[in-house]
Amino acid sequence: MHEPIKKGLEDFLQGSGGPEFMAHLKACPDCRVEAERMREQAAMVRLLCVEEETSPTPGFYARVAARIEAQESSSIWSVLLQPVFGRRLMYACLTMVVLLGTYLVTIESSEPQVASTAAEQYLADENPAVGANPQQDRDVVLVRLTTFNE
Repeated sequence: MHEPIKKGLEDFLQGSGGPEFMAHLKACPDCRVEAERMREQAAMVRLLCVEEETSPTPGFYARVAARIEAQESSSIWSVLLQPVFGRRLMYACLTMVVLLGTYLVTIESSEPQVASTAAEQYLADENPAVGANPQQDRDVVLVRLTTFNE
């Protein structure tokens, strides 16, 4: 497409063309064919885009917004914000705290049990002083465990 056609094409498609544009169309058959095809296409597009049919009915945007909100997936965190679930979660947590507190109080009040197996009892009976040298402490424990016989 030549330069005069590029500059005046919009005006031509709207129904008016400048004198330079029309003179070039008369002189150039390729540009004339292409401009006529574009004019036909513009007419077809105008037929499709009737202003009355493309404008939405009243309340269209409100209906679309309501549908989008209804289809919006809720996240896992929105469940925690519901008041009924929040109260149930609070009661479950309080119950768990009370049960764990009761368990800890009963365990602490009973006599501590130092050794539950024979090997632990053996290590607890004659425990030499530990704490001065960690390597020596490990060696002592290993020797005592290897010499243990039930």
